[in-house]
Amino acid sequence: MCLKDKWVNCGRSFGHVLGVEIGDQFRFRAELVMIGLHHQFIKGIDYANINGRDVATSIVDSSRYENEAISSQTLIYVGEGGNPKAFVNARVEDQKLEKGNLALKNSMDLGYPVRVISSRQSVNSEKSDKRYIYDGLYTVTECWQERGSTGKYVFKFELKRNLCQPKVTRELE
Repeated sequence: MCLKDKWVNCGRSFGHVLGVEIGDQFRFRAELVMIGLHHQFIKGIDYANINGRDVATSIVDSSRYENEAISSQTLIYVGEGGNPKAFVNARVEDQKLEKGNLALKNSMDLGYPVRVISSRQSVNSEKSDKRYIYDGLYTVTECWQERGSTGKYVFKFELKRNLCQPKVTRELE
């Protein structure tokens, strides 16, 4: 879906998005879709089909899953599906290696870079001030399955930040 003369970068692509710099901040998830940084309004994993295989183009760490920033260079990202926090009255179940999860694994196998957007909340303001920040390109280096805090199996992906990118500040503007 691409609204004529309203949205830019409508096609799914790999790598950086024209006009978007590392560290750019966005107030709403819809902005990510409108500028082509991440084409999903709700789902955290966006992907494209390349030669018959789904390959991840971008992920959003929105704090709905138990993702973990190991360092400023390494992110452990929990796959999609089976999450009781994602939707009201959702059934907790094992995650499957399909859709976005399979796309992230394929990105690892094929070496495609993945854009990472993280949500951060300001702790200094009285009102809730959540922002989405473009952190840059990462490479998926590992994929495994383990039992999550709900007792069900989840997929975890280790992503390493690609070299020679500007540092990202953790402070909200």
